[in-house]
Amino acid sequence: MNAPAENTANSGQTANLAAAGEQPTSGRDHKSGDTRSSQTPEADGGKSFLAHLTASFGPYYLILGPKRKVINQAVFSRIIIHAAGLIYDTDTQTFYRQKPTEKSFEPITTPSLIDLMTKCLTNAAANDPVNFPVRELQLPRIKSLVEHIKTVAAITRTNARESLIEYLRDRLCLKHNCSLTVQEIRNDYLGCVRERNTSLLPPSKFHKELPRVMLERFNVTRTHNVLRPVPGTTRTTARRGFHGVAFKTDVVDAKDGRDASDEADGDVANPS
Repeated sequence: MNAPAENTANSGQTANLAAAGEQPTSGRDHKSGDTRSSQTPEADGGKSFLAHLTASFGPYYLILGPKRKVINQAVFSRIIIHAAGLIYDTDTQTFYRQKPTEKSFEPITTPSLIDLMTKCLTNAAANDPVNFPVRELQLPRIKSLVEHIKTVAAITRTNARESLIEYLRDRLCLKHNCSLTVQEIRNDYLGCVRERNTSLLPPSKFHKELPRVMLERFNVTRTHNVLRPVPGTTRTTARRGFHGVAFKTDVVDAKDGRDASDEADGDVANPS
């Protein structure tokens, strides 16, 4: 049986695991380096979150023998997940990461995630050189941590279509003279899935099911003429989307496309 090591790492040092990568501002205190849930930011700078982790899963480091110390992956993985905003789609076997300062998510490849883990653990070792086990910086151990994160951050898509219907019911409403692009809905949907830990539709199924469910619920059809401004220009671009609907909150933001992705979505540029 594994013997627990003394919990010598302080909260600021341990949370610096994620300092090597860009972090969502809603889930990180940049001054102290502490991480916390992006859903319920804590007033104490994340100390309660870290205390909860160690109380639930044990100390930061575990002693496996006279000369064998390892990081506690149950603790480290959860700190990184909260700090980097990670979810793992078990159906497509894809990691998604929350974009810094935004609610939307983007895929992150396994090699990129391994690179991020390497930087995070190197940073943690530099902040706690006395206690951090340097063997944890070896590639096999980093890959082991990635596999552990897959389990902790996993989201399955059982009854995913029902979760899409529930999302549209809770987040969208009919609104005259308003519109939403497919990408705006997709970005908001990914954020809600992570917050609620509900089933996630992969991009191909999402784009297939969304027009059907929008027609069933709101009696609106997808068009290719939802206009959005092109950043840095005076032009607009026509995007795929729906007229006559809006988010129940932040209607103004939905109309001006502030959260819209800049990626092409079958769009056609129109000069103003």
